[in-house]
Amino acid sequence: MVTVCDCGEGDTDERSTFLPIGKSKSLAWLRERSTTARIPSFVSITVDDWKHAASAFVEECANRFGESPLAVRSDARIEDGNIESHAGRFLSLRNVGRESLAAALSRVAASAPGHPDVRVIVQAMVEDIVVAGVASTHRITDGAPWYCLELAPFDSAAVTSGRAQVRQVAISRDQAMMAFDHLGESERLVLATLIEVEMLSGRRPVEIEFAITRDSDGRLLPHLLQARPITTIRTWRSRGKLKLHRMPPLTFLNESDPLPQVAGRRTVLSLMSDWNPAELI
Repeated sequence: MVTVCDCGEGDTDERSTFLPIGKSKSLAWLRERSTTARIPSFVSITVDDWKHAASAFVEECANRFGESPLAVRSDARIEDGNIESHAGRFLSLRNVGRESLAAALSRVAASAPGHPDVRVIVQAMVEDIVVAGVASTHRITDGAPWYCLELAPFDSAAVTSGRAQVRQVAISRDQAMMAFDHLGESERLVLATLIEVEMLSGRRPVEIEFAITRDSDGRLLPHLLQARPITTIRTWRSRGKLKLHRMPPLTFLNESDPLPQVAGRRTVLSLMSDWNPAELI
């Protein structure tokens, strides 16, 4: 018997504010709750079931997706866990045709770790992408309170693979609602989706992958491709959550802010020195 996952696998409590771990489970959970973005159709299967019922699963995919191009991606818990992340460690294949689906599934399954929970997800490709990228609820490196958006034209994997120059947008978490009127339409759609995923996840720090397309009437449509917890939170210092607006102006400059990669132990406010040292010579 083939175990095909097309739902949250038991995590259907509407009161839950826990984002399930894994691509297929998190997307299924969000599909029941999200109102801001579309989630492409998908199915998934455990690696063990794939080994024993490959033909039946390929037939299931053919019936569901027809001739549409597909993304075949690893779906292991350790990729997007709460404690650590191995995003990108295992194989993902894009624009897979129906005739090559079986071979693609075998390759992705072989790249995944041998654990009963490991799945392979088959997802409909989002075509005719206008903008795509990743976005996070905080600066990932240190937890600074900014919604961070990285957008690249046309390519849904350009940001994660480092192939493209991206447009980076940072929005203060405290001023996010006020910032909406000053953002472009794409940025507004991404920010709305990011904030919704954050709220649905119980305000936990999260990162999403997204794509934006244009419908026949010219309207931009956001698509949510993946959502995962930010695992670097364990390394964030409490100082990163400092509310500057609660302090007298500029007194934060007196706060010690040492960084291992920067000389010195004091913060210095400067307009030019870090931007172009040659200007000072």
